[in-house]
Amino acid sequence: GFMVYSRFLLNKNVLCVLGRIIDCAFTVTFNPKYDRLLEAVRDATNTGIKCAGIDVRLCDVGESIQEVMESYEVEIDGKTYQVKPIRNLNGHSIGQYRIHAGKTVPIVKGGEATRMEEGEVYAIETFGSTGKGVVHDDMDCSHYMKNFDVGHVPIRHLQNSFRFRNDLCKICENCSQELKTFTH
Repeated sequence: GFMVYSRFLLNKNVLCVLGRIIDCAFTVTFNPKYDRLLEAVRDATNTGIKCAGIDVRLCDVGESIQEVMESYEVEIDGKTYQVKPIRNLNGHSIGQYRIHAGKTVPIVKGGEATRMEEGEVYAIETFGSTGKGVVHDDMDCSHYMKNFDVGHVPIRHLQNSFRFRNDLCKICENCSQELKTFTH
């Protein structure tokens, strides 16, 4: 259920503060051989949070995140891998009723020199890999969000939302059964 506190709307793992919708995610591994990978990403996330502040350049945050993440090595099945940030995923600014509000927080060196400003809210999101450090979006979709820049969508396109709802129900059911994260 939802709880309302003056200016807050809280629903277990989604929080809305003065119109800023914030969620939270974490990674769980059930095999200790991946613990070091999780440690690298967690350390990089904490570094990004510590680096953030008024007048800080977003590219400097990204460079710090990359430096920390790449300082880790992971041994998996007898082979050693350097941990790499996934360069085409990043954090972002959060605006009122807009999860992605326009500014990008890179997790690698070389991003924009745009500065953080007083009053802005950011999601510092880090993603690590033992692979090539890039993701491809040419497969099935697993993330959905409203695109505020799109105009009216005719009702005949609703069939896609039914498929989305069915996929979402499957995902939630699996999370509920496997991780016991949702309650009914």
